[in-house]
Amino acid sequence: MRKQSLRNRRVSWRRILQRVPCFAACAVFVTLRLFTSNFALRVCVHVCGLHVHSLSAVGGGQQNWAYTGAADCAINGGLHNIATGQWAAINGGVKNKAYSNYATVIGGYLNKASARFATVLGGSRNTVSGKVSIGMGTKVKVTGEHSAGLGFDGGDSCYIRGDSSFGACTQKFILSGDFGEFDLLAVLAARRELLEVSKTVDDVEEENAELEAAIREKITGLLDGGRIKAETASVVSSLLSSL
Repeated sequence: MRKQSLRNRRVSWRRILQRVPCFAACAVFVTLRLFTSNFALRVCVHVCGLHVHSLSAVGGGQQNWAYTGAADCAINGGLHNIATGQWAAINGGVKNKAYSNYATVIGGYLNKASARFATVLGGSRNTVSGKVSIGMGTKVKVTGEHSAGLGFDGGDSCYIRGDSSFGACTQKFILSGDFGEFDLLAVLAARRELLEVSKTVDDVEEENAELEAAIREKITGLLDGGRIKAETASVVSSLLSSL
């Protein structure tokens, strides 16, 4: 008897197609802001004769959609949020999307979690498409699995592509403690500049050594040919070694 009851609740495509005009009218009402609450959207579905057995829920907000074909997905509040994955959840915010099973968006604006166990902690325009990955900040794109991305670069996109990776896009990385406070990125940049300067000095010394060897060879040739005196050659050689 229980199986028969559940079978009667299943949605068939034929029934949906038969009620397309009704759904079209509901879409017009929603577009014209005649229906502005989640409850009104549910009423519209039932008026069209479509009964869906689902435990999905919308707790508050306006114009949020928890897909009724997914088990136990939920939206707590906000505006224009969409949850379609099974056991997916959106806590709030505006235009956030949880498209995969167990995906979660805590809040923010235009965030998307589109992989299993993906989570967006907050911020704006973040996308997590890697399984068991986390993103937060601004314009973070996490595609690697078991990875995390933090975007604090002031608007530039931050891509985290490798698996089992941690990435942070920022202008400063401040470390503070008993040792004081300093910018780790500034220290790394200074070290890089020092290495470049050291490399430049080494190149100059190598060039000087090659030039000195060429001059000594030239002096030896002139001395052997009798074109300069030995005293002159000795003075020039001593000058080279003092440079």
